[in-house]
Amino acid sequence: MDQKISSLDELTDVAGATDELVIVDKSDTTMGATGTDKRVTPNVLLEDTVHGATSKTTPVDADLVGLIDSEDSNVLKSLTWDNAKETLKTYFDSLATTLTNKTIDADSNTISNISNNELDTTVGELGGAWASWTPTLTNLTLGNGTVDAKYQQIGKTVNFRVVIVLGSTSVMGNAEITLPVPSVDYGTSGERILGQGEAYDLATNSFQGLCAWISTTKVKLYVYLVSGIRIVKSSPSDTSPMTWTTGDEWIIEGTYEAA
Repeated sequence: MDQKISSLDELTDVAGATDELVIVDKSDTTMGATGTDKRVTPNVLLEDTVHGATSKTTPVDADLVGLIDSEDSNVLKSLTWDNAKETLKTYFDSLATTLTNKTIDADSNTISNISNNELDTTVGELGGAWASWTPTLTNLTLGNGTVDAKYQQIGKTVNFRVVIVLGSTSVMGNAEITLPVPSVDYGTSGERILGQGEAYDLATNSFQGLCAWISTTKVKLYVYLVSGIRIVKSSPSDTSPMTWTTGDEWIIEGTYEAA
């Protein structure tokens, strides 16, 4: 049987019955009436009413939107904008738990409150342990000595450290060491100092030195010696800056720009 209604509140009782007709009171222009009673189905009435409503650009938390409750026999219900936002936030938060396949624009985003113990400690990752590499030694016979070489790369910046401990069959010479990853070409204007070094004499003393760039794949080792009133760099040899013996160490560390 047709039901006559004069407000949207009364429509709630029949809104789920899409085949049942309702009669809109002819005096209620907000319901789409135009001076005569109007016989429509509830879904057509809702459509006409929504399309005829005044639009609102920015909803506030207390505003209501209508929905069909699929969990409750498809009856018409209302939802506050506040609850809609909370539901959407929970959904999108679950999608953004990790940054896999996400892009962060450094110009418009700030990442803060990252402490050292929150960084990834995996070798090769930012904040991770330094990676090992096996350098090739030229003009230095390692024999039964040992080499401990580690490096860290952050973007184009490479930090490296090499500790060479001589054994009984090692022979020191005008040593060159390969880099862990190729460097930029620093040009041919002269050897570029990439880091410092130390020739450690187990028996007596230590001598300061340096490592200099000679190609995109190698550095060369030098020690500082006094020559007259000057301090000059000098290539090491089996007897310079001291007579190298078992247990003596050649330590270098430095930084350079990767290619």
